Amino acid sequence: MPETSKTLRERVNERIASATVEVQNQFVDAEAKKETASRVTALSEACAVMDKLYKELQKIDRPDVVNVDREGKPVGEGVFTKKRADQIKKTEEILAKWEAALGAAWDGDFKKLRELLKNPPKIEESKDE
Repeated sequence: MPETSKTLRERVNERIASATVEVQNQFVDAEAKKETASRVTALSEACAVMDKLYKELQKIDRPDVVNVDREGKPVGEGVFTKKRADQIKKTEEILAKWEAALGAAWDGDFKKLRELLKNPPKIEESKDE
């Protein structure tokens, strides 16, 4: 009986030894799947942030003062307050950073996108006045 046990143990050890390559392959596959899932999540989160930024830009990118004639038709260009102009500029700059990082990630370089995702912009909802 002990002879059989030893033989079984030897067979198990041989099987484990021959499975090394398969174990390595499965490990590599598992790590690749985790990284792929992580990148897909990063792209999705970045798109959600950018969507909010685009919506905010649409809300704020309008003049504060519009001159009209007696009939209510706009006359000339609208006027922006300094605060609104600065807010528009800041939002456009943030969007440009996110677009650049997203473009780099799309090409395989996720470093900047992951940095931005660690500290996404605080998007203050503008109030329509």
